[in-house]
Amino acid sequence: MALGREAIYAALFSALQKALLAPAPPGFAQALRRPLNLAAPPLIGTFPAFALVEAGEGYDRPSAFLPARVMLTPSLYIYMMTTVKEPTDTTQTAAFNDLADAVEDAINDLADSTASVTLGGLVQKVRLGGRQVVTPPSEFNAVAAQRFALQIVLPHSR
Repeated sequence: MALGREAIYAALFSALQKALLAPAPPGFAQALRRPLNLAAPPLIGTFPAFALVEAGEGYDRPSAFLPARVMLTPSLYIYMMTTVKEPTDTTQTAAFNDLADAVEDAINDLADSTASVTLGGLVQKVRLGGRQVVTPPSEFNAVAAQRFALQIVLPHSR
């Protein structure tokens, strides 16, 4: 029987918590498994935060005679409270980019001796698939958000 999806998501979430909730900068204050409600008033002291959210799956069928190769495609959201007061203030943009760098570093640091992120052999590979700014830091937004598309290639077929 193939390893369940929840075990894979839990292992990735745990590894990201260990890497990103450290007191060293950027020092994420909160880790979640659901996205934040950006319409709700932000709570001081809960930012920056990240959320690992299941977003979908892909099934690659190279042949009608072979089982599908499965790729989980979660999203990793990063949230930051913004304090931009005027359009020329770029300090928040720099901090936003520092958070993105921290996430990239955390995922790359999970790599094993083969330079692949396998979550201790649970998966064939975890890799970054892209980054998108959802809500940029500006004087109009209380919370800035960005999303990393992750790709988790399972070692088995379905």
